[in-house]
Amino acid sequence: MSNTPIKNIKFNPIAGKPKQARDRWASQPATSKSYQTGMAGDDFYETRPVFNKVTCETVLEGKNDSYIVLGRDRYGNELQGKGMTGEAKCSMIDIVVGRLGGQAPEVNEDGEMLIVNPNFELDSARIYISQRTDVDKNFNIAPGKVGNFENRSAIAMKADGIRLLSREGIKLVTRIDPTNSMTLETGKNGIDLIALNDDSDLQPIPKGDNLNLALQRLVHHVRDLNLIVKAYLLFQMKFNKVVQEHVHISPFWGEDTFHSMELNDPMEGAVPVLKDLTEKVGQSLDNNMKNLLAFQSTYLEKTGSKYINSEYNNTN
Repeated sequence: MSNTPIKNIKFNPIAGKPKQARDRWASQPATSKSYQTGMAGDDFYETRPVFNKVTCETVLEGKNDSYIVLGRDRYGNELQGKGMTGEAKCSMIDIVVGRLGGQAPEVNEDGEMLIVNPNFELDSARIYISQRTDVDKNFNIAPGKVGNFENRSAIAMKADGIRLLSREGIKLVTRIDPTNSMTLETGKNGIDLIALNDDSDLQPIPKGDNLNLALQRLVHHVRDLNLIVKAYLLFQMKFNKVVQEHVHISPFWGEDTFHSMELNDPMEGAVPVLKDLTEKVGQSLDNNMKNLLAFQSTYLEKTGSKYINSEYNNTN
């Protein structure tokens, strides 16, 4: 994991301000500047872009590139978002800091004032709340197994790092209500954990208890197979002993010999040994195969009663 250290990066607070403003700042005496250095909570003189406030928006703007915007769904300029195309019931609250990553100048090279719009890719950090929006498309989120939600209410949080902290516990819950904000029946969607915004190898998350039980049963069936092989070995050794110790009546004058008495013993000979081998070991192998097939259908198939994978939750 790579976390590039950036704590020593220094930003020029007045980079991007008009030349006149920079010159005026440079000409001020140190005593005047001391009240605008941001120390101990004092004001901080720094570049702050001009936000393109449209008519329907109420903007609470801080002194240092922080905003709370109340209006209608908008993710860019005056034509981007449901609220910007004349649609109703798409109210929005946009909490954002650091327009364009805090690197937006106030003027262009010609000294003309620049106006910035919401930028869901470059703005430093944002909590976006909308009554009706296309959240996945606007934030360029991979569909995953859950899919892209359109025309629904949404809350999105985006920053370099997001931490959810709880002193007791955290629950991620889907389908909490039978209908959504559009009064339509909610789908049975789960939770996708998508690293790197790449859903090309998204797989179901195993269910721990079922997986543990499946492995326990697999160990049981393999142990049974071990016992079957061991029984086969004992039968084979018994058969080999019979063959090894058998004798023939010596031949005379080229006459045919008698068959081995040991091999043909009705109680201990080769025939009953082979019969036991066929019946007992063969039956055990058949039972073991049935158990393995039952294991497969129970734990490894989606229709199984203890399928090891989650039906709804996925990760890469």
